[in-house]
Amino acid sequence: MTTWLILLACVLLPMFWAVGAYNRLVGLRTGFKAAFLQVDAQSKRRHNLVPALVDSVRGYLMHEHPVLDGVTAARNQAFTASVLAADDPTDAAAVDCMAAAEAALAIRLEQLLTLSHGCHALWSDAAMLALARDLGSTESRLAFAQQAYNDSVARYNQAITQFPGSMLATLFGFRRAAPLQAIRSAEDRRGQNRAPLQQRP
Repeated sequence: MTTWLILLACVLLPMFWAVGAYNRLVGLRTGFKAAFLQVDAQSKRRHNLVPALVDSVRGYLMHEHPVLDGVTAARNQAFTASVLAADDPTDAAAVDCMAAAEAALAIRLEQLLTLSHGCHALWSDAAMLALARDLGSTESRLAFAQQAYNDSVARYNQAITQFPGSMLATLFGFRRAAPLQAIRSAEDRRGQNRAPLQQRP
C-alpha cells in the first residue's frame, strides 16, 4: 500500500507542478498583453493628434514641406506598425517594427517642433498651446505605459527561459516577447533624454 502511495505521489506531484507552472506562464503572457494594450491606446492617441499638429503648423511653416511631409509619413508608418503589433503582441518581429516606427515618429516630431519654436506667432495661438499640452501629456503617459510593458515582458521572458519553466515553454510554444526599446536608431539614443514634445516657454 505504501509503495502505491509513493508511486502515486511521484506521478501527481510533477503533474501538479506542471499545471501550476503552465498557469503561471499563461498569467505572465496575459499580463504583458494587457500592458501592451495601454501602450497601444496611448500610441493611437498620439497618432490621432499628429495630423492636427501638422495642420496647425502648416500655415506658419509652408516652406518646410519636407519636414511636414516627413512627419505625416512617419505617423502613417507608425500607425500601420502599431495595428500589426496589436493584432498579436506575442509577435516579437511586429513589436520590434512598431518600436522602430514610433522612434522614427518621435524624431520627426522633435524636428518639427524645434523648427516651430522659432515662430512666435504660432506659439501665441491658444489652440496650438492646447495641442502641445495634449501631446506632451500623451508622451508622458506613453512613456509610463511603455515602461510598465517592458517590466511585464522582462518577467515573462525570465520565466520562459529559466529551468524548469523553459521545458514547458518549449513544449507549449511560449515565444519570447520583445521589449519596446529593442530597436533604437543612433539618433534616437542620442535624443532619448530630450523631451520631444515641449511647448515653447
